[in-house]
Amino acid sequence: MPVLGQLQNLTVLRLLANSYLGEKIVCPPGTFEGLEVLKLWMLKDLKNWELEEGAMKKLKELNIRCCSKLENIPIRLLEQGTFKDLTLTNMPEKFKQTVEMNNPWEQADGTQNGTA
Repeated sequence: MPVLGQLQNLTVLRLLANSYLGEKIVCPPGTFEGLEVLKLWMLKDLKNWELEEGAMKKLKELNIRCCSKLENIPIRLLEQGTFKDLTLTNMPEKFKQTVEMNNPWEQADGTQNGTA
């Protein structure tokens, strides 16, 4: 991840089925500067994701699918002004509830922009 994070022209990153085997992803400040779309699919060992201030500043879309051990989405990510679309597919109900509870862009009618 540290090497990928330094690729300034990287706009889309898809980590699919066992392409990342670690339990934790850490994104230090200044990494993934141009990233706009991130897809995390079927990463069976991923438990934790840390996003430090200044990382993934341009992320607009996040898609998480079948990452059953993942415990969190960084709050910092959800609070960024550029973030627009979150899709959760085949994720544990507890995970979805945690995300909904921390979602700063919940609409007045109780629906959420992009959360499935």
